[in-house]
Amino acid sequence: GLIDESDGESRFPSLRGHETDRIEEMKKTIIQADNDEQITSRDHRVVQAVVMRQIARGKEVKVIDKNCVSKTWPKFWEFIAYCKKNYIN
Repeated sequence: GLIDESDGESRFPSLRGHETDRIEEMKKTIIQADNDEQITSRDHRVVQAVVMRQIARGKEVKVIDKNCVSKTWPKFWEFIAYCKKNYIN
C-alpha cells in the first residue's frame, strides 16, 4: 500500500531538496526496518514515520539517534510507549 519512488517525487517534489533526500532516506530506512536492522537515519520525519509503521505492524525498531525526533516532537518516545501500552497487542 505504499506509493513508489516516482509517484512520491511527482506528488511531493520538494522532498528531494530538504535536509536529506527524503525519498531516498525513506527507502533506505524502510529497508533497514524490514530487515530488523538499526535505523541509521537522523531525519526526524523519516524516523517518526518508520517507527510508527513498525509499531503498527507489531514490530520493534532500533533507532541509533533517538534524539533526532526532539526537533519537532519532543515527547515522541513517550507517545510511542503510551500507544504500545494502550493500543498495540
